[in-house]
Parts: sequence; structure tokens; C-alpha cells
Amino acid sequence: MKDSKVKKFFLNPWTVGIGVAIFSFLLTIVGDVIKGEKILSTFVVIVNWSWNTILSFLTFDLKVWWILIGIAVIILGLWIYSKALDAKGSVPQEPPFLSYTQDDILGYRFEWEWKKDYSGKYGAENIRPICTKCGTPLVREYHGMSRFKCLRCDKQYQKSYPDEGYVKMMIHDNVRLKFFSGKEEN
Repeated sequence: MKDSKVKKFFLNPWTVGIGVAIFSFLLTIVGDVIKGEKILSTFVVIVNWSWNTILSFLTFDLKVWWILIGIAVIILGLWIYSKALDAKGSVPQEPPFLSYTQDDILGYRFEWEWKKDYSGKYGAENIRPICTKCGTPLVREYHGMSRFKCLRCDKQYQKSYPDEGYVKMMIHDNVRLKFFSGKEEN
């Protein structure tokens, strides 16, 4: 643990930067002593060179047409960049699960729609059982026990009907685990 803290300290960018600066400063002192010159004379030469470079940059004579061309190039570049962003963002990518609108879940075939809520998240809504034979929505019949019937093909479903919350949870879990083909099934 102690070893990792020491290693972290020495690999920190601030430690490396300050260490290099101090090492360079000490190196100029050693170089001046070896050459027999005044201590820090190399440092003074470096500071003077830096100052003269800055002054020559700041006092450089600019032509007005250079500035105008530079401004025009910057404006043109920003315009091209904004057009590229508009082209890229103009058609928002829809999530692939939006085409997943029916599946066999807990013994029934269900169909649903995806709705986006106020926070931008999608949820399965209007969940309804459909006939596995013809795809028609099923109707509930009450004859002693709950059962479903297809009005089109007259197929009867006598299985117990699952709670809609469970069905919704399974749909969302299938999306989370990517257990869907992304194409509508019939």
C-alpha cells in the first residue's frame, strides 16, 4: 500500500512537471560552475531570449488585409463545421428496440407500443394479448374462470392470464438483455 502511494506520487503529472523544472534549473547552475561562468548566467540568457522572442512577436507588423483574410478563413471554417454538425445531427437515430412490438411472453403472445415519457425514456404501453393463429386482439370471456377468445378464428385460450406488470417487466428485461430480433414478428 505504501509502495503504491509513493509510485502514485512520482507518476503524478504535477510532480513530474515540477521535478523537471527543478532539475533543469539545477542543471544550468552545474553547467555554469563547470564552464567557470557566473552562476545563473545561462538562466539569464534563456530568460532574455524568451523575453526578446515575446517582444518580437508582439511588435510584428501586420497588414490589415492579412487580418481580414484570417477572419474570413475562421468564419468560413466555423460555417463548414456548423453545417457538418447539422448534417450529422439532423436525423436522430432511433433505438433499435422500437421495432420490437410483439413477443411470446408467459404463455401468451402480446403486442404493445413504445411511448416516450417526459424524461425521454421509452416504456411499453397499451399491452394486449393477441391470437397466435391470426394476430387478432383477444377478448376476455367470463364463464366461471377467466379465459380468452379470438373473435376472428374462434380459438380459445384457457391458460391463466399473467399480471400486466410482469409482462411489462419481461418486455423491458428482453430489451435490456437484447433478447429481441429488432423486427416485428407475425
